[in-house]
Formats: sequence, structure tokens, C-alpha cells
Amino acid sequence: CADLNNLGKVAGLTAKQARQIKHDRKAAASYLSKAARDFTALGKEGGPQTVRFMTVLAGQYQSLAAATLRGAPLAKLESKEPGLTSPGASGAAFRGLATYVQKHCH
Repeated sequence: CADLNNLGKVAGLTAKQARQIKHDRKAAASYLSKAARDFTALGKEGGPQTVRFMTVLAGQYQSLAAATLRGAPLAKLESKEPGLTSPGASGAAFRGLATYVQKHCH
């Protein structure tokens, strides 16, 4: 739970990094790949209740990293980053993870 509670702090970007990612394809792909690795690692630590959520989110971030390297517009990718309000599997995974943290990680 400690790692899950601090996920936002660890994954957060400085203002400079956020600007760089919006304009530098290589930096954006690197950040997205790191996010995928972080979610994969947390999934392995979290056990059966969180591994499904983390696997979905890791896959989404890895797909975004691959699309970035293939030349997808960076501005378009930003709108596809998974979050609580995202549709589909990634949004459901974020909501499930948030519910888990709220119930079990005080």
C-alpha cells in the first residue's frame, strides 16, 4: 500500500519534464516506457487484487510508448493517457485501483 499511495508522487513530472515530453518524442517514449515498467513492478508486489489493474495500465502505457516511437502526434497521445475518467479497460483499471487503495491502504 505504501507504494500505491505514493504512485502519483513517484510518477509525477517537474514542469520542465512535462514541457520536454510535449515536444520531444524520445523523452515522451522514455517516460511512457518507465510508467509501464513501474506499473508492472507494482503489480508484482501488489498481489492478486491489484495485478490485473496494473497489467492493464502497464500495457496501455507501453502501447502509448510504441505509438510515440512510430510517429503518432504527441498532443494526440496525451489525450489517450489512461486516467480515472478514461473509457474502456484502462479507465476501469484506474477506477479499480483507486477503489482498492481507498478501501485497503489507509
